[in-house]
Amino acid sequence: MGMDREAVAERIRDFVIETGDWPKPREALTLDVPLLNHVIDSIGVISLVSLIESEFGVTVDDNDLAPANFATIGSVVAFVERRR
Repeated sequence: MGMDREAVAERIRDFVIETGDWPKPREALTLDVPLLNHVIDSIGVISLVSLIESEFGVTVDDNDLAPANFATIGSVVAFVERRR
């Protein structure tokens, strides 16, 4: 999974825009926009976990499901980088 940080962020942004509640322009979804309860719900988090596992080769354990790991695109990217 040779994606760099920027490519991971773009893939996560694509996913959030496709599956979440994001009515604004794509560029407004920056790395620090709060996602939880604003853009994606709990089902969206589970879908995001599935994407992380399948596309980035990262195993997400129950202990990893802390809100801090999924609060923003930036925190998701940091989580993926830590787990690789």
